[in-house]
Amino acid sequence: MRFTKRLGWGEDGMVWKVRIDSKTYALKVFWDTQQRAQCYWAFRTECENASLFAKMRFAIENSSDTIWLHPDPKTHHEGLYNLHAFSDEGRSRQRYRDMPGAVTYSTAPRLRECYGWMSISGQDVLTMYKALRPSILSFDRRGQGRRQFFPAQQYYALVYEYIPNTEASSVADLDVDVVQPQLDYLWLGGWCLTMMKRDNWGGDGILLDMADVMSVFHRGWHKWLYSRRRAAELTETPVFD
Repeated sequence: MRFTKRLGWGEDGMVWKVRIDSKTYALKVFWDTQQRAQCYWAFRTECENASLFAKMRFAIENSSDTIWLHPDPKTHHEGLYNLHAFSDEGRSRQRYRDMPGAVTYSTAPRLRECYGWMSISGQDVLTMYKALRPSILSFDRRGQGRRQFFPAQQYYALVYEYIPNTEASSVADLDVDVVQPQLDYLWLGGWCLTMMKRDNWGGDGILLDMADVMSVFHRGWHKWLYSRRRAAELTETPVFD
């Protein structure tokens, strides 16, 4: 594996552009190596998300039964029932088949691919060329949000599809017709989006940070975050009185 570019960083980890067997990927290395008591663990969350997305897509592409979804879910139960509709039992039961406006999917919208996980040593991370090497980051003034890698530690990483032009600086690069199908699919599938940040979307509008979404099974899911989001939220300029 060869690191070629540092793409970004945040509270969960750092992301590099890498080459593996002549192919290009995005490698996200996570700061935390284990879950702290009662705390969110980004690596676990993103693994669970990737697995659930793969199961949803498999159901759409391989089932002979139609998947019927509530067209306007607003509650945890409605989101949960919509997600259940992708399961073998849910496809057989067809809870929302006779509901006016019920939504069906014959193809899954484009989402960023996750190819699996790996481990990497802190020593390998810290001995990169200076331009690629991670910095020590602090997310509050007292240093309590301090993040860094240590040479003797092994870290978890996820291998993601590399989305070109992830550093696009203009909202004009986003295609709302690419973004909106992802937002609708997440909402209808019971997912809530924790934030709408322009820099979390790459290329012509593919969601990059898969920790930004929470399934109905996650403790971070909240009803006040659960609603249909509009792609225009990423391109609109706030107006202040």
